[in-house]
Amino acid sequence: MSISKEKWQEFFKAAKELQAAKEWKSIPEEEIFSVKNPQDGVPCYVSVLGEDEDVDGFLAYRGPHGMMTLAMLQMGELDQDEEGYLLSQDALMLSFEEGADLENFCDEEEIELFKELCGGTINPDALYPLVRSFHPGYMPGKINSAELEFTMQLMERLKEVGKRYAKDKKCLKSNKKINGGENLVLTFVPDRQEKGAWEERWLFPDANIPAKEPIKLTDAELAEFKAKKRSGIFEMVITYTNIVSPGEPAYIPMQLIACEEGKPLSLIDDIWEPAKLEEAAHDVLVKLFKSRETLPELIKCPNDAFVEIYGPALKQIGIKHKISEELPTVDEILDEQNECCSNDDCEDDDCEHCHGCHH
Repeated sequence: MSISKEKWQEFFKAAKELQAAKEWKSIPEEEIFSVKNPQDGVPCYVSVLGEDEDVDGFLAYRGPHGMMTLAMLQMGELDQDEEGYLLSQDALMLSFEEGADLENFCDEEEIELFKELCGGTINPDALYPLVRSFHPGYMPGKINSAELEFTMQLMERLKEVGKRYAKDKKCLKSNKKINGGENLVLTFVPDRQEKGAWEERWLFPDANIPAKEPIKLTDAELAEFKAKKRSGIFEMVITYTNIVSPGEPAYIPMQLIACEEGKPLSLIDDIWEPAKLEEAAHDVLVKLFKSRETLPELIKCPNDAFVEIYGPALKQIGIKHKISEELPTVDEILDEQNECCSNDDCEDDDCEHCHGCHH
């Protein structure tokens, strides 16, 4: 659903009011509060962009996935300049950018929108509100109508919290703590009686990421795979490629690396969009096992997420798995991919990981 000009005008007015309010800008980035989205009930954890940033604004980390990313940032386990930050990000962001920089972030359609909303010209020295949506595995993308509506609600809550923080620097701290020692989070919840109003509660941060859905093999697939002989050890991992596929938003494709231990050659070369993980994970495993006369006795894999996806099916087939932090053959394959795909002169038409989409 497209966003109407009237809604954009409403947003620009609200953003101008937020930019004029000074109090919220002094909130340290480690001080967070939460707002439950009235549309789906998902909590978003709001963090003001820190003093080391060049722009004013905030990030609203969505749900348990977003909360985990925020916690890792605060504990120093993740850096905003690292690739892992982008791949794990699930958030909404509002930043105030100088007009001279807008062309670095916006396409022609957005530039024309800014001009239309601002009297026909963009002042290179003025600040303009830029909103972006982040999803794991995707590049920052344009916001949709529902996200814009919620962003405006976040802006209102941020102004309110800013006023409180200016009067009481402890307003975002609770005396109660959960077992891990973490403070409860001030959370704004939609009022059940009055539309547009909010209730306030101190709630546990939701950091419990739901388990990945396991693939399900058909009876025919199970029968075929059970009948095959077993020999040797495979190393397998689901990971991101090092390319960016075009689109809106652009994304970083995923892949299954599967190889015989000690033989650095991937047995499968399919790549897929992150949002299609559930379907692709099934199809790529079936394709791999159908192509093999012999299946492995043991599969070494890197983490619980892999086991969540493939563990039940492997157990049904009768293939053991083992979580291992070291997968040297997989690492060798990934190193070779990185070397190939970072080479602008790569002309290998069969390279599934280049597609002419270099960083």
